[in-house]
Amino acid sequence: MSLVTTDDFTDSLYAEVITTVDRDGDDLLQAAIDTAEEEIKDMISNRYNVATDFAKSGTARNRYLMKLIKDLAVWEFLKVSSALTNTDYWDRRQQDARRDLLKIHDGRVIPASWTLLTTPVNAPNTIEVVGSRTQRDLTGL
Repeated sequence: MSLVTTDDFTDSLYAEVITTVDRDGDDLLQAAIDTAEEEIKDMISNRYNVATDFAKSGTARNRYLMKLIKDLAVWEFLKVSSALTNTDYWDRRQQDARRDLLKIHDGRVIPASWTLLTTPVNAPNTIEVVGSRTQRDLTGL
């Protein structure tokens, strides 16, 4: 189940635009939502418990996370219909969303209500072996 549903787009797209682009049931909007959610999960799963945050429903859902998903999903959806809407506006929105996600991924921004992993993937004090030479353990320094 998606964190964001097609019903969540009433504040982003007119119903007639969704109907026209989606061709009365081709599920293009749902496919765009799925693509956006996967992209975001890939970007933040190194620090955040995406299973917990994406499983929330109703008013428990994080509004900022929903905004990022919707911005990317609308862009994916509208690429099919460039003649129907102002794609420059949505292009800027999706670029802003990707910049925000990069900051979150890098740890420069930590959304307060997102669930952090107890042990982030590639935490700063961990060492990845990239060669055959022995590496020092820097934990505790």
